[in-house]
Amino acid sequence: MKRLILIITVFLTTNCLFSQEPISYSGVVETDSVSKEILYKRGLLWIANAFKDSKEVIQLKDENSGQIISKGTFKYNGKDDFYRGFIEFKLELYFKDGRYKYVITDFYHKGEMMNIGLITNQEEAPFKAFGSTKFYRDREWNNIKSEIGSTVNQLTESMQKSITKPSEVEKDNW
Repeated sequence: MKRLILIITVFLTTNCLFSQEPISYSGVVETDSVSKEILYKRGLLWIANAFKDSKEVIQLKDENSGQIISKGTFKYNGKDDFYRGFIEFKLELYFKDGRYKYVITDFYHKGEMMNIGLITNQEEAPFKAFGSTKFYRDREWNNIKSEIGSTVNQLTESMQKSITKPSEVEKDNW
C-alpha cells in the first residue's frame, strides 16, 4: 500500500512539475452603455481593418450570441534564420451590452525550415534542433514568446481603440 501511494505521489508531482499550458491572453473591456449589437459591428469592423482579408480569417460570426472567432497570422523573423516563419493564433471575441471579452490562444510556430508547434508557458525550449545548443534553443523560445506578447499588446490596443469609440458611420455630423 505504501509503495502504491509513493508511486501515485511521484506521478502526480512529476506531472505538476512538467505540466505546460498553451500561452493565452484574455481580458474584459467595459464600454459605457453601448449595446451588444453595436459592439459586435465594431468588432467586425476592427477585424476588417486589422487583418488583410477578414473573410479569410473569420471562422465563425454569430450576431445573436455576440461571438466572433477568427484565426490570425503574423511574421516571425527570429534571432536565427533557421526559425524564421509565421506564428498562427486564434482570436475569440464575445460581446454583451456594455462590455466585450477577447481571448487570444493557440499560438503555433510554423517555420520555413523548422516547425516548433504549439507555444506554451514552459520555461525551457521543448524542442531539439540539429546542431543547435540548449542556449540558442532557449534564446529563440523566449524570443518567440516575447514577440507574441508584443504582437498581442498591439492587437489589444488597436482593438480597444476601435471597439470602444464610435465608427465614422455611427457619427451624425458628416
